[in-house]
Amino acid sequence: MPAASLTAVRSFVTTPAPARPAISVEGRRA
Repeated sequence: MPAASLTAVRSFVTTPAPARPAISVEGRRA
């Protein structure tokens, strides 16, 4: 799971603010 967490964090950091809420939800689900 650590790799998936890193990917989620990287996606969160590289994604523009408007798209971040959806990624946050995905991160909580994972």
